[in-house]
Parts: sequence; C-alpha cells; structure tokens
Amino acid sequence: GFPRFNSPEETLEAIKYAGFDILTTANNHALDQGKDGLVNTIRAIKNEGMKNIGTYKEENNHILIEEINKIKIALLSYTYGLNGLEYTLTEEELSYMVNKIDEDSIKHDINKARDLEADVIVVFIHWGNEYQKEPSEYQMELGRKMAEWGADIILGSHPHVVQKSEFIDYNGRKSYILYSMGNFLSNQRKGNVDNKYTEDGIIVKIQLEKNFSKGETTIKDITYIPTWVRRYEENGLKYEILPIQDFLEDEELYLKIDEMERERIKESYKDTLDNMIES
Repeated sequence: GFPRFNSPEETLEAIKYAGFDILTTANNHALDQGKDGLVNTIRAIKNEGMKNIGTYKEENNHILIEEINKIKIALLSYTYGLNGLEYTLTEEELSYMVNKIDEDSIKHDINKARDLEADVIVVFIHWGNEYQKEPSEYQMELGRKMAEWGADIILGSHPHVVQKSEFIDYNGRKSYILYSMGNFLSNQRKGNVDNKYTEDGIIVKIQLEKNFSKGETTIKDITYIPTWVRRYEENGLKYEILPIQDFLEDEELYLKIDEMERERIKESYKDTLDNMIES
C-alpha cells in the first residue's frame, strides 16, 4: 500500500499473457521494497521469459537491442528519482542498479547505442509533475536535448495523466515525443484523487520503415488507441482497460457499459486525442 508498493509475482503471469515482452522498471517506486525488491522483480520478470530495462542486478549492463524484421531497436529507461529510498542501496550499488536521469549518462548511452549500430533509439523516461496536463519546461527542455543527442522515440510516464505528443526536427531528422502516456491500469480516478484525467491512458503503435540502400530508418505511421479504466462492482471491485474506439464502434460492446460510462469514454476519447499529433 501507499507509499511503498508491492505486488505478487503472479501479476507478471498476467502481464506476459497480455502480450508484453519487455518491461521498463526504472521509476520512483523501484526501491519501495529495497534492494531485495528490485532484485526479486528482475528475477521474476526473467522467470516469465520477459526482459526488463532501467534496473539491474549487476554492473556492466549492456544496452538492450532487439532486432525485429532486420531493424535494430535500442531501448533505454530512466527515472527522475526514487522517493528518497536511495539509502537502501550503497553508493556503488546505486551507480549501476537504477538508471536515474543524468544528462551525461543519457547522452553517453544514446551515443553508445549508435556505436552498436542501432537503427532506432527508444527512450522510456519517468519524469514530470503528477496530474499536470501540460509537460513542464524541464520535460520539454530535456526532451529536445535527447532528440538532438539522437533519440528517435521518447515515451514518458509518471504524471498519471496523458500529456501532449510532438515531433522535434533537428538537422533534418524527426524525433517523436509523447510526454506522458497517462495511466494504463490504475485505481486513480475522479472519485479518489479528484482528477478525471487519471482514468485516461493511451497505447501508441509506431510503424517503422527502413531504407536498406540508404541505411535509414524512419517513422512511417503512428496509430493511437485511447484507453479508459473501467471500475465496477461484481463480487468486489473489478477493473478493465477499455480500448475506447472498440466500444464506440461495436454496438455489442457499447451496450455492455452503462449510460454514464458511455458519456465518460466519449469525453475521455476526445480529451486524449486532442493531445496527440499525427504522423
């Protein structure tokens, strides 16, 4: 429970079953259960056949590069802080077990990924101010720097609400930034945090295209799937992540939710897409 969270390992079975392959584990709650919690999380993810980025058990961590359809994608992950729980690690352990936001380190990692012949560099970054619909000046400044250093895709989290997306043009190269993807599965909602936007999230599908003769990879298309967390009573509280467009377009699905929920998902859908830029 708040403020130091913990989850059963079975959670990861559900995450794997839902189709996830790689998890970013660098966030302000990474040390909620101290060093043991961090190490156990990595072990449990590996046991489920998934990979993680952002927190590590050992030194000399390699940059994760996944090759998909002959496109090499480097994946990096960083967090702004650890809720004051840095003391649960020694100074040496802290230097390699959690990727904290440090401009020199991020720039170094991006350059290293390029040296490893990554075609695309994706940065997952835990930053920003909670519940703020607009990205802070710091987010926008750091986002632009990462784009200039060579990051192609930057996906943010932590504010718990969806923030805007944009393209950054630098020397003829376009980088895509989504400052905050909002909440995916969460109990935060209008009723308990007095902020309806905490019920909103977004899945981003990014299609990449590589020109093998030029050795250039670009973003060909971006598709958005706005989501809304439904909470309802059925032998206890139940939670569902609704892909909103499916419920708006499929009458059978639409009729499964009540009138108030129908109004909320329409409102949520518009609020989320108003923040999104087209590819």
